[in-house]
Amino acid sequence: MKTAIVFLALIASVYTLTQTITLNGFLYCNSEPADNVLVELREKDTFEPDDTLSTNRSNYKGFFQVTGSQFEVFRIRPYLRVIHKCNVKDKNACHRHSDYAIPSYIYVVYQWKDVKPFTTDHGTYSFGSIDLNKRKSRGFSRFFSDDIITHDKEKCNY
Repeated sequence: MKTAIVFLALIASVYTLTQTITLNGFLYCNSEPADNVLVELREKDTFEPDDTLSTNRSNYKGFFQVTGSQFEVFRIRPYLRVIHKCNVKDKNACHRHSDYAIPSYIYVVYQWKDVKPFTTDHGTYSFGSIDLNKRKSRGFSRFFSDDIITHDKEKCNY
């Protein structure tokens, strides 16, 4: 049994790939550019807490871009988390976490771990404009929504 575990670990370490993706878009709150908003490129894990691959902030025009890489044996499941104060109860004590799905057909670049990554050879997904006023999509209507929001929760420090 120990031999099988060691063998599987060895195979996993040999066939681990660097997977890279870039996300970009514009953030808006009440039709105004949302500047200095924290965006995180995260990767969903099944048996452990999700990984944060990269963070950045939106500029004065609401534009953001994040690029992240992860070593994984299987395909990564990335998503975008936006931490903002658009339409929260108390802007001094509260913020909102909104998670946005990335379609599974998006190209993620796979590279063997011993190959140096190329600076321009990776998949990019543009969200276009994201309206931070929208709340979580529900049920069948989510298939007709521009922004597929998978999680949206307000958190306050009271």
